[in-house]
Amino acid sequence: MINPLSPVSSDPTFALLEQATRFTERRQTVLAGNIANINTPNYKTRDLPVADFQKAVEDALAREKAAGTSLDPSKNPLPESERFAPELFQAREMGRDHLTFQDGGNRNLEQETTEMSKNAIQHRMTVELLSARMRLLETVISGRP
Repeated sequence: MINPLSPVSSDPTFALLEQATRFTERRQTVLAGNIANINTPNYKTRDLPVADFQKAVEDALAREKAAGTSLDPSKNPLPESERFAPELFQAREMGRDHLTFQDGGNRNLEQETTEMSKNAIQHRMTVELLSARMRLLETVISGRP
C-alpha cells in the first residue's frame, strides 16, 4: 500500500525540522532536571551536545545537497539513522564555566535558566517553521490562492 504522506515524510526539510524539534524538546527536559537538582550534593549538570547536533544538521544538509535531494522530495533522502546518531539525544555531564562547590556540584541557576530560555526560543522557532510548512501544504492541496 502506498503511504499518501510519503512525499511529506521523505521531505528533508520536514525530517530536519522534526529532528530539531525532538532535540530541543529533549534538551528542555534535561535542563529542567538540572534546575530540579540545583541543591543536590555532588550533582553535575547535564546537557545535550548542541554543537554536535548542529554539526550533524550541517553534515546531513551537505550530504543531501551532494545527493541532489535537498530540494527535491520525490527523491529519497538519506535515512534518519544516517543523519542523527542516537547519542545526540542522550544527556551527558557538561563542564560548564562555573565553580565547583564543596559538595562536588557545579550548579549555576542563572546559567541553567538562560540555557532553558534560549532552548525554548529555538523550540518555538522549529515548531513555527513546521507549522508554516504544513500550512503551505494545506494551501497547495486545497487549491486556494
